[in-house]
Amino acid sequence: MFGSVKKGYNKIQRMTKSFQALLIAALLITSISIYYVSYSEINKNQTDLKMLMTAALIIRNGDASNLYNLEVQKEYQQSLIGKSSELGGVLPFRILPIAALPYMPFTTVSFQTAYLIIYILNLLFILCILSVSVKLFNITKLAALGQLVFIPVIATVITGQNSFVMLAIYCVLFFALSKRNFGLLGVLACLLFLKPQHVLLIPFILLIAQPNKKALFRFIAGLSAGTIILFVLNTAIYKDITFIFDYSKFILNTEYSIYGSSPEYNHSLLAVVHLTARIFNTQNMNLVLYTAAIGIPIYLLALANLRKHKNKPVDFLFGISVIFTIIINLHITATDASVLVIPIMILTKYFKFSYKIPLLAWILFMPLPMLGLGGFAWIFALGALFIAFYLLRMNLADNITSEKTTNQAILSQ
Repeated sequence: MFGSVKKGYNKIQRMTKSFQALLIAALLITSISIYYVSYSEINKNQTDLKMLMTAALIIRNGDASNLYNLEVQKEYQQSLIGKSSELGGVLPFRILPIAALPYMPFTTVSFQTAYLIIYILNLLFILCILSVSVKLFNITKLAALGQLVFIPVIATVITGQNSFVMLAIYCVLFFALSKRNFGLLGVLACLLFLKPQHVLLIPFILLIAQPNKKALFRFIAGLSAGTIILFVLNTAIYKDITFIFDYSKFILNTEYSIYGSSPEYNHSLLAVVHLTARIFNTQNMNLVLYTAAIGIPIYLLALANLRKHKNKPVDFLFGISVIFTIIINLHITATDASVLVIPIMILTKYFKFSYKIPLLAWILFMPLPMLGLGGFAWIFALGALFIAFYLLRMNLADNITSEKTTNQAILSQ
């Protein structure tokens, strides 16, 4: 009896693997088609790559101390690709100087050639990340490769953005977290400052890790050392001790639609606040200030809820933390949202525990990003926020225990 049950179970496993192989093949064909068409149709001169190349060109020409001068950026960008489509005449570089260094070699070739190279490199980079994710998050190849058709991933590739760097940082942070290497975790956490809006992840990581005093000291030491090194390197590139002040001022002065920071396309609470301002006809309100006023209580509530449900699996909590970090924020574009592949991949592991999880994962994977890209980013923000809080409150313990017991009983026969 038990032999026939085991044979039946093995047959189902083989059929499942064959079906997955067919789905992977279909997925790869679909992905190739999407990326080929997107490359053929997009206007290369209007991609986000121009702001990264502009910064690289400024640094290469020894003008780094004027990197956060809008007129200087405008001049260099026009020399690079001609007149910009932005109302302000420039798509500003709003990241740390060190982020521009990898693009310096491409300033020696035409912008069109540079775009093609970056396009290919971004595709290879995301394939590497997804390949590593299979083992890192203990997921299927299908769950990993499925992210190739995730809208923020496609947007990152076709716009030439560097958002996959942040995705890679999130992945190595999870690796250090899972190994409970707090020194390394602290050093890696400082890399979130490359795009400062991502530092909101750090308190979530500490709540998940629950370090003792000694471990917390190692984390703080690693974070402090890494931050100091990062500051020194960026100051050296900028060639002026006022770097941090110029950068902060520039960020605040360019958080407007005319510079590409359209609130309605922001995949965060900023889009919700912008919608509220339109409804009540208060467009003159300071969106950043009001978003912070609303976001801080929600952020604290998210931290309190995660602490309350800290006994859930580490990967599950990490995935939810990523969602909170992206949504409870000020500046999150469609490409920044590419880090959401992490919670989506992680959720695929929990499909068997509740029919609600695959439904929520699919909503996060497809309908919400489509709405965000279509100018309804406020729906994306509210929907993803609801999903994060709902997942956090789900009771998985009994289901996980039951599933493990069932599988062990079948395989041991």
